[in-house]
Formats: sequence, C-alpha cells, structure tokens
Amino acid sequence: MVPPPPDSTGTTSSRRFRADFHPRKGFRTVPTSIPTFSRLEPLALNVLRFVTGFLFFQHGAAKLYGWFGGSVVAFPDLRFFAGGIEFFGGLLIMIGLFTRPVAFLCAGLMAFAYFIAHAPQGFWPYANSGSLAALYCFVFLYLVLRGGGALSVDGVLARRETRAREREAVAGSAGTAPGGAETAPVGDVPPTA
Repeated sequence: MVPPPPDSTGTTSSRRFRADFHPRKGFRTVPTSIPTFSRLEPLALNVLRFVTGFLFFQHGAAKLYGWFGGSVVAFPDLRFFAGGIEFFGGLLIMIGLFTRPVAFLCAGLMAFAYFIAHAPQGFWPYANSGSLAALYCFVFLYLVLRGGGALSVDGVLARRETRAREREAVAGSAGTAPGGAETAPVGDVPPTA
C-alpha cells in the first residue's frame, strides 16, 4: 500500500501514516500506532464511564450515608438532593443504564454546583475549588454525546434489540418472493382434490 503524498502542511490524508520532514531527504511517511490505539478506544470509553460513575457514587454516598469518611447532610439542604443524584446517578453511570439521560442530569447538577457554590468565590476553577465540578460536567457531557459504550447495559440492550430486528426482518422476508408476492413455504403444498 502506497501512502498518499503529503499535503501542504506536511501531513498525509491517511490516518495510518505520519509525514516527517528530513532536511536532505524531504518528506517521508512513517507508520504510526494509531490503529493500535484505535482498537483500545471502546475499552477506554467503558473504563472512563465506570471510574467516573464510581467516583460520583462515592460523593453521593458520603453525603447521604457518611460513607468513605464523609459527613451526613440533613434533608432540607440542597446538598442532600445533590447527594441523591450523585448516589443513584453514579450507580447508573457505573453500570451504563440510561447513560445519556443520567449523564445529562449529572452534568446539569455539576454546572449548577459550580455556578452556585464555586463561581461566587472567584473566577478561576483552581482558585474557587471548582475544578472537580467543571471536570465532572464535561465528562458527563461527553458521555451524553457518546453513550455508555459496548460494555454497558445500554450497549447490551441495543445489541439485543438489533438482533431481534434482524431476526424479524429475515423472518418477514422469507415468506415473500422477489416481486413482493407471498409464497408458500417449500414442502407445504396444499392438497389437491
């Protein structure tokens, strides 16, 4: 396979090759490890989802039950409701069930927490201790766009639904002729009188 020539920026349009410039030899293409890392991308998505869900679950469990060294928050406090979303949202994100809507809810919670609790203390996330809320918000927005991945409950249910639709399509097309006319199954010839 001959890689495409480099364009004006010195890169090739192929993702499998990278162009290097050598002063005397000019441009040369070098194979990269992108295909190797591309194969790991679905696994990385599932690890990101699971770890993010587990860490978020810990924050909720600390607020609701005092687990992991946290202190219990009383009922009318807003942090109690945030703890409930963190606890159950973290569990659902961890297993990958209803990933997109739950991640959207959790992203909204983190944006709300950032602007209510952290932003009034200063502009920069590092200075107002809002880095974690901002990071969670954007990771959850990524999960909203990307979904739960292949190793999530959502992924398993989607594969099962796809297989069922394929079986229905095959079963439905087995009884029709190419022109769309109904055909009798082979071997079931009606008796003649």
